[in-house]
Amino acid sequence: MSLEFLNPMAGDAGETLGHLLETRNPDAVQVLWRMRQIRRHAVPVHSAFGEMHVRARQLSLETSFFGLNDYAMQSGCETVVEFPCGFLPRPSFRQRTYVGLGTEETTKTAAGVLKILDPEGAKNASFFTVDPTNPSSLLEAFDHVRGKTVVLTSGLLMYLTNSELELLCQVMGQVLSTCDAEWVTSDPESACQFMDLLESLSGERYMDVLLESNDMRQWKTAGQFDNAMVIDPRWDFDRLCLKSMAFLTRNGLTAERIPAKNYVHGAAVNPAMLHHAFWKIQATREAKERLTGVTAPGLEMTAALQGDTLMIRLSGRLDALSSSEFIRYYERISGPIRAVEINCADLQFISSAGLRALMIILKKHPVTLTDVRDAVSEILGMTGIDTLVSIRNHRS
Repeated sequence: MSLEFLNPMAGDAGETLGHLLETRNPDAVQVLWRMRQIRRHAVPVHSAFGEMHVRARQLSLETSFFGLNDYAMQSGCETVVEFPCGFLPRPSFRQRTYVGLGTEETTKTAAGVLKILDPEGAKNASFFTVDPTNPSSLLEAFDHVRGKTVVLTSGLLMYLTNSELELLCQVMGQVLSTCDAEWVTSDPESACQFMDLLESLSGERYMDVLLESNDMRQWKTAGQFDNAMVIDPRWDFDRLCLKSMAFLTRNGLTAERIPAKNYVHGAAVNPAMLHHAFWKIQATREAKERLTGVTAPGLEMTAALQGDTLMIRLSGRLDALSSSEFIRYYERISGPIRAVEINCADLQFISSAGLRALMIILKKHPVTLTDVRDAVSEILGMTGIDTLVSIRNHRS
């Protein structure tokens, strides 16, 4: 039995194994230890402030993981859907149908680890590659859901723009209104939970921790505070909570705050977190007619070298379903490449996963985007990617 096929630097693999330790599998322990050692040397912690951030993050993840799992168990559901499926089901999920959703890399890792560590649990599990902004992929995956269902999301919403959130909420509205399902997520209050934990751990040094920390700047860069569903801990909680719920209402959904303390026990229960909650989201009547028959195109790519410039033309959607294929396509092209130019005239949509694919290319070559549509340009501007690439439009 071996887990050597896992990339120890892959975030999804690390989260998966970290929460599979309860299987007592020695291979899982060894791989997790190796991941932690590599990460520790790759990103050294230079002070106690860094250690506090690590501990606060660990407590926040424990609360989310164990709390959502316990909620699913107590709900009496027949099916558990996890999105993204970086955290695999615990052995207690074996008597239920488990559906894991995520990117190609995430689902491949999750399915492989589960098959090795828990062959019995793997018999009731299935995995689907989806994109949260692609209606077709999500609706196709939910066609395999049967009986009372709980959909769990953790670490998903904070990485979406508002336009992406609207698409996801509309699709979830259709799913929740046609299935016997409810959606439970820890994401809306996760940033606030983290900050309260950090304050609890650092005490009087809290402001110094914030001033000397890189994490807040990294969160801002990642866009975790820049959408309608994730409550920014820097502003008024109650007002932003109402604003987030109003956003859900406009998209055919309604939310109820479920105290996290009812579903979390042990080390993850910290006084700073007792007033925080998971959100149980259900569909309103208005959601039943949304997105019926909606489809989304895939991605078509062509490329050619002109001197030392790689010319790429994209058509369709660059999202979680197609971004891995796009990167593989790019990496297979051989030749002396000094710059990349991407024609976006027929690119209808780009998601967060698509932006990450662009960043991979940007680390190697300067990138120019040409003939960018308004919908794509808006996302580039909202995320700041337009400041990192050159944009040249030939159209008037």
